[in-house]
Amino acid sequence: MAQTSSLLTSPLSRTARVLGIPLAAVLLTTLFILIGFPYHHLTGRATAFASRALGVDITAADSGLSPGLDGPGFRFGTIRVETPNGDVYRVERARFGPAWSLSWITLTPTYFFEVESAIGSTEGRIRLGDELAWRGSVRDADLEELRFLARWMPIKLTGELGGEGDIETTETGFAGPLQFQAQEGALGHEALPLDIPFETLDGDLLFGGSDDAGKSRLVAIQNFALEGSMLHLKASGSVGHAENAMEAPLDIQLDLSNVQPRIRQLIEPFGVRIDAQGKSSVRVSGTLTQPSFR
Repeated sequence: MAQTSSLLTSPLSRTARVLGIPLAAVLLTTLFILIGFPYHHLTGRATAFASRALGVDITAADSGLSPGLDGPGFRFGTIRVETPNGDVYRVERARFGPAWSLSWITLTPTYFFEVESAIGSTEGRIRLGDELAWRGSVRDADLEELRFLARWMPIKLTGELGGEGDIETTETGFAGPLQFQAQEGALGHEALPLDIPFETLDGDLLFGGSDDAGKSRLVAIQNFALEGSMLHLKASGSVGHAENAMEAPLDIQLDLSNVQPRIRQLIEPFGVRIDAQGKSSVRVSGTLTQPSFR
């Protein structure tokens, strides 16, 4: 105890005073700035910048500095996001800012993002430039609430989604891998009178590239597996490229099993034959709007 008292009451050395006092002053000043800086005055500018970078309209009730390992950035709270199509989403918390990346050297800025909301969470990076790129992951997304997906997906999909991807835009569309897993939902198409429920749905897709004949490809279906009470389905193949995605040519192999009577009645009019064990192997051609089965 005496040693501690002596240490606390003994005078500082000249070196400690010369170096320590200015350093302590700088640290304390920085701390008080970080605590007391009026970040709310920057909310409008920060959300406007994020809106331009992400291509949506963002408003937030508050914001603040949010340093992290991924880079210095801003946090936002009580956020309203409106897409160009008029869809509105509420977000509880988000972080956005410049990410540590060598892409800045080539004048293609990269930003990190984190979003948490009642309809799902996502995090990753966005690279701006002539070819916009996204790399990230999605967790616990409610597909029924993500209304913007229905505008570019040729199918109807509900359930809880998780996944990850590394996608960039090109002159002909998108390029890169995308993996996803959905559960407790339903898969539908405008050509079907009912949606097909599933317990699990897994996909492994590769956007862009060319098929074996050298033709431009919209997406390669490396794996697509659905397991539900009405049927089990596995698919692989590709969807070709077309100016109108709904007119894209199909070349897909479907393997069906555990097909229940209700699904049998639904798909047999399309020329699909199911054997007595509820199995079938089908080649799908045509287009998304007018598929052909053989």
